[in-house]
Amino acid sequence: MMTTRIAKEEKKLFQKKKNLERLAASINTLENIKANYSYKVNRSSKSKIN
Repeated sequence: MMTTRIAKEEKKLFQKKKNLERLAASINTLENIKANYSYKVNRSSKSKIN
């Protein structure tokens, strides 16, 4: 009984860890997109000005 409960807790913790890793990866991807988009916007703005 005790080992089953521990296994369930470990499974929950592992799932939380995986979710946090996915969330961190998603945030990183969004930050990269934002940085690239800002670069493209700035570049196209400069070409319109010149």
